[in-house]
Amino acid sequence: MKSKHLEGKAVDLMAYIGSRGSWELNLYDNIADAMKKAAKKVKVPIRWGGAWHIANIAEFDGTMEWAASSYIDVRRAEGKRPFIDAPHFEIWGD
Repeated sequence: MKSKHLEGKAVDLMAYIGSRGSWELNLYDNIADAMKKAAKKVKVPIRWGGAWHIANIAEFDGTMEWAASSYIDVRRAEGKRPFIDAPHFEIWGD
């Protein structure tokens, strides 16, 4: 198995427009904003696959759209390609 998360608690969420699944990144930014709000409310640390450099999106001061852009900039500055897994959310540091 080539999964990067064989241990822990994670979920992949699919965005839908009507009855069609979509991979449009802006939809996942919105889902991540909702996950951030929920994580804050229940005090659970969540890491998002659209912004791997942020350990806990609940503590991030900004939108998830900005977080994703920031992650891309960080990876490019390191001379590396960003790995965007926008549907992926995991409980972090549990």
